Amino acid sequence: MPKGDLPLFDKGCFNGSIEVQSFTKGTTLRDSNKSVSYPFELEKEPSKLYVIASVERAFTVMPKLRIWLNDFSLSKEFKPNVEVNDGNSVFSTIIYDISPFGKKGRNELNFVRSSNDSMNVINVTVVSFYRDDDLKTDYKLNAGTIMLGNKETLELENMGKGILILGGKRGLAKVFTAKDILLSSYFMESDELEVNTEGKLKVTNEEGTSTLVFFYGTFSVVSPEIRINPQVMDKDGSIFLSVRNESDVQLDKMVMNLTVNGVTKFFKVYSPVRPNEELTERVSKSGEKLVNVNLRVVGVKSGMRIVIDKPLK
Repeated sequence: MPKGDLPLFDKGCFNGSIEVQSFTKGTTLRDSNKSVSYPFELEKEPSKLYVIASVERAFTVMPKLRIWLNDFSLSKEFKPNVEVNDGNSVFSTIIYDISPFGKKGRNELNFVRSSNDSMNVINVTVVSFYRDDDLKTDYKLNAGTIMLGNKETLELENMGKGILILGGKRGLAKVFTAKDILLSSYFMESDELEVNTEGKLKVTNEEGTSTLVFFYGTFSVVSPEIRINPQVMDKDGSIFLSVRNESDVQLDKMVMNLTVNGVTKFFKVYSPVRPNEELTERVSKSGEKLVNVNLRVVGVKSGMRIVIDKPLK
């Protein structure tokens, strides 16, 4: 029987989109290694912002850990929300609502150990909510630690899109949905899986002493379709670029990236981009032989994005 808990800590219906960013490489804080940082980007100022950290510590100690966001101290002591004991180690889950402190652009989380007791920061997850009246998202967020022994399973429900953070010492997990099977192999680290099949899913420990499930977020989004139409043309010694926003809504930003023979020749970010607006650019060939030319365009709307590659024919 699986051991541990993965409690629900937030659910609801939100006018906007939700983005999940995860850091899955573990870092051990011991000896002279006293801190680790996690930089992350926010598309715009969030209306709600969570950080979830999974930490492993020895059963016999309670370490001192401070968590900082930018220049603000989120904690002065180690206060986990959920803890699970496997007999040798304790797996702690720390959940903070850091909504007032997130800002558009670059942010940085810092975990600083202020005692001699070592610990392992297994993974960190950032969940951002971006308000947008053109979108509607139903969501459920769970975090903690569930330990799956050999061949044990955990059953979850997917509303349409699911983000699953899992891992362990060494092993292989399988996620079964109604349409496919997803694999996750790990060695002293975590893994992020995206599940896009609605309905029930089963997480199974196929190999290894245990599979650890740390976070599960599931979402159902009603949104307008993002439609962009890029064009690239070689004429009169120049490369002409154009892209039209054919969506019914304004995009937060559009990115054009032109590569010629594998090297970036042109890069520009436009913000915002109105419905039916067309962006045009002219780039000099500079006498180059055009062997491989590709225009990559990214359209972004409240954390959602579409990427289209348009090669020169």
